[in-house]
Amino acid sequence: EGTVDTGIGFFNHMLELFKKHALVDLSVKDGMSSINYPRSTEYGFDEEQKAIMFKAVDADPNVTFVFDYGGQQHFAEDHGIIEIEYMIPTTNAGTSYETQLFLCAGDIKAPAAEAAVTGTLIADGQYHTLQINVKDLDFWQGLIHMVRFDYFSSSTAGDTVYVKAFRLTN
Repeated sequence: EGTVDTGIGFFNHMLELFKKHALVDLSVKDGMSSINYPRSTEYGFDEEQKAIMFKAVDADPNVTFVFDYGGQQHFAEDHGIIEIEYMIPTTNAGTSYETQLFLCAGDIKAPAAEAAVTGTLIADGQYHTLQINVKDLDFWQGLIHMVRFDYFSSSTAGDTVYVKAFRLTN
C-alpha cells in the first residue's frame, strides 16, 4: 500500500516534469488553439488520424507555435531536443521533404535564418518522430518565445502533413 504525496514534494515533481517537456498536443481538437500565424496553410483537425492536418496552399507554408503565453515559461537550456510526431501521406508529390524550424528564444524574438535548423520528413504514410538536437546551438538560450514550423521547404499545392505532437524536451 502506498500513499500519494500531494504536498511540496508532489508540487516539485510536477514542476520538474513541466520543465522537461513543453508539449503542443495536436492529437486532440483543442490543440488547434496552439497554432498561430498560419502562412500559405490550410489546417484542421482530422478525426480519423487524431492529428492536425496542415495543407500547403502556396510557397513557404508554415505555422508558429508560441511558448511564452498565459504565464507559462520555458527556457531553451531545459529543452535540448525538439520532437515532431508526424505522418505524410503517400499521395503527396514528394517522397521526402526538408522541414525548417526557426527558433526564437532569448534575444531572438522573430524568425531569422541564422537561428534555424532543418530536418528530413519521410512521406511513406506511416507515423514517425523527427528529433532535432538543439542543445549545443549558441542561439538556443533564454526564454523560448516561439518556434516557426516551415513544414515543407519545397512542396506542391495540396501536399499535406498530419502532426500529432510538437514537443520541446530534454
